[in-house]
Amino acid sequence: MVNTMANKKTIMLVDDDSTLLGLAVEMLGFFDIFVHGAETLEEACEIYSQNREAIALVITDMNLENASGIDVFEALRDIDDDFISVLASGMITDMDIKSYKEKGFDEVIKKPYSFQSLQEMINRYLA
Repeated sequence: MVNTMANKKTIMLVDDDSTLLGLAVEMLGFFDIFVHGAETLEEACEIYSQNREAIALVITDMNLENASGIDVFEALRDIDDDFISVLASGMITDMDIKSYKEKGFDEVIKKPYSFQSLQEMINRYLA
């Protein structure tokens, strides 16, 4: 059996928008990026616990239904802190970006983002 993830970059995208997750899995797959999608904090922790050796980068939306992106970031760091962390938000200022980077996020991106810009950012970190 061929390991289809062998030559792919592996990330996790945490967003409570199931349509966005489905599109991300499909679109980023064209760029050889494998995406684990999670809609909740609990699901993100479960996926990360089971795949932390493979997941190199985590993108989390700031506002999930029952948690914040910061909650996700802190929970995953408690499991294992060896990943690049990216926070995505539709309502963010330059001052917020500075604050989130001080909290430990490697990158803060504004939504909506294009899949091409997302792919470029991922490749910048996982080249």
